[in-house]
Amino acid sequence: MSDYKYKGIPLSPGIVEEIIVLLFDKKRVSRDEIVTSVLEYHRKQGGAEPKSANFPASVKKALQNLARKENANNIKQGYWEISMANDNSEKDLNHEKLPAISTYSEVPQNYVPEKLPNELDVRYKFGEGNSSVYLYYFDSYKELAESKKQSSWACKIGMSDRHPETRILSQFGTSLPEKPTVDFIMYTDNAPLIESIIHSILKIRGSVRTEAPGKEWFNTNPEEVLSIISFLEDK
Repeated sequence: MSDYKYKGIPLSPGIVEEIIVLLFDKKRVSRDEIVTSVLEYHRKQGGAEPKSANFPASVKKALQNLARKENANNIKQGYWEISMANDNSEKDLNHEKLPAISTYSEVPQNYVPEKLPNELDVRYKFGEGNSSVYLYYFDSYKELAESKKQSSWACKIGMSDRHPETRILSQFGTSLPEKPTVDFIMYTDNAPLIESIIHSILKIRGSVRTEAPGKEWFNTNPEEVLSIISFLEDK
């Protein structure tokens, strides 16, 4: 039986810090991979789901904390180098140091998070309800934006009152060169209202992609949309 210290406990930035170091010490890794791997590791060890919808923001905060202690370096947009060579955590009196999860040797060297059993890869699922709001994009759009040092790219934000992966797959033919990356699926009983509010806010911000081949495409990124959802949760 796992003796994971945080079994049944929701992920927080402090716990995220520990897992990042556990999985990625002396490695260079994308923030997207950190988000996925930390969440999957915590789940597999019996940890509870994050309370906040904007889990990537918790990862961002954890990375910033590690950077302040010189244990992480943002080598370029979206990519980090993790190193405990400069472990100043004991000197940081404002940081609540948590007990270690386990020794590094207990984590397989080539640890790869288990993929969710879907036809599509879904990075993050959360919430409860009979309907859902989702966001997906094509990696080629994201890579093009990053090559231009842009933080936003074409993202599809939709809803479904049935199986969301089936809904997403039904929007594509067989001629596409790549499958979409589904960043998140949020389950809720208020999907039409939440989707409408997200669309309205992004329209006000001038993010509508009028040239996109279809509706509900916006020039945004998952963090921006999740921050809107977090704002709605607080109301």
